[in-house]
Amino acid sequence: MEKMKKLFALLMIAVLSLGLVPVNAEGEVKVNKIEKKWDVDYKVPGYDLISEDLAATEDGFYEVGYFYQAEPIVVDGETDGDVGGLDVLESNEDAGYIIKYDNNGNVVWEKVYRDEYIYFTGVASVSDGAIVLVEDYKNKDIVLFKYSEKGELVSKKVILEEYEIDNYEYLSMESYNDIVVVSFDNYLFVYNNLTGEVKTKTYNPEVDGASNAVVASDINENGVYVGYYDYPTTSAVLVKYNYDLTGEVVSEVKALNSI
Repeated sequence: MEKMKKLFALLMIAVLSLGLVPVNAEGEVKVNKIEKKWDVDYKVPGYDLISEDLAATEDGFYEVGYFYQAEPIVVDGETDGDVGGLDVLESNEDAGYIIKYDNNGNVVWEKVYRDEYIYFTGVASVSDGAIVLVEDYKNKDIVLFKYSEKGELVSKKVILEEYEIDNYEYLSMESYNDIVVVSFDNYLFVYNNLTGEVKTKTYNPEVDGASNAVVASDINENGVYVGYYDYPTTSAVLVKYNYDLTGEVVSEVKALNSI
């Protein structure tokens, strides 16, 4: 845990040095005062909801996640899943969901997928709707679902096949001008919403020295930024790419061997 805290601190230093977070003349991070306007309590009777991600739009925001049956199910005298709840893979009514809210917190539309063993774990807004990162447990695929602004499922695009989803870590999903960047574990994906093209970068331990170590990614008008941990050199590395994933290392922060 201490290693990860230090790693995130180092990556934040690198991000601040690039000007991705606003600071004043004294080097203090600028934080605008946040005032609560409203809240939403979305419920499905008999189920626990797990909200995974949000994405803002001009007229509201998207929320994605999943829900599962809150009470354990007893089969032949044995309980499937953990004591606190049902293992979602054993449930016959687990579901992924996406909700579109307006700026006042009202539900505009919602889509729920029952009995399909899929989780919605990330979302990014684009000019004509939303891109959702989906974990397909039945086929063990990672898929991008595209929704229109009215909630129509426009397309599905598999970006990773037969993946061991249980090892899923450090998910990051952001968008800028119809370009969506997704990262987790050893992978970086850049999706062009206008063309439907996906560019992929894999951090191979034997080549890049990274193993389950892509901990953050972001995108702006200048390109794609990725922060990962290089185990052999105990370094936190920040890489900048063009949208086609060509580019160079912007900076490398060397960490102490004690990390």
